[in-house]
Amino acid sequence: MAQNIISAALTAEQLTAIQNNLTELREQMPFLLALSKAQRKRMPKLGNTFKPFVSIAEEVVNQHPQIISPLFSKEEFLRDTKLMRDLVPIYEKSVALTEALNNTIFAAGSDAFVESLEIYAAVLANKDKVPGLEDVASRMAAFFERKRTKKEDPPPPPQS
Repeated sequence: MAQNIISAALTAEQLTAIQNNLTELREQMPFLLALSKAQRKRMPKLGNTFKPFVSIAEEVVNQHPQIISPLFSKEEFLRDTKLMRDLVPIYEKSVALTEALNNTIFAAGSDAFVESLEIYAAVLANKDKVPGLEDVASRMAAFFERKRTKKEDPPPPPQS
């Protein structure tokens, strides 16, 4: 075997526990939103550049509440800024987990593909000796057939 990047397995119990834990995490945050691309596009964006701006605004609301309009909801503003701060470390951990999952799936897929190529080589070497392998060889070979597109003949040059 030429490649073995990952060698692991999950039991049925582990899979169930992981799924249940993920469901429980989601249930702990029922306020999470599913925004469409169009909705996100229409919303003002708080990038890293303006995070300090929001922090300054938070200082102003706390230190000088008398200048804020009575129509402005200080409580909602402070709830929003706290939620944003509280969710960032959760987000960072979930991104790290997602990246690790993605990399592990990629590595397991790569291992499986390399191993499948070894199996394909064995099928090709034995297709004439073992009954039933001819069909398997042709099914596997289909994945390597190049789909050639027929180039159209160029139009004839204009006649004078």
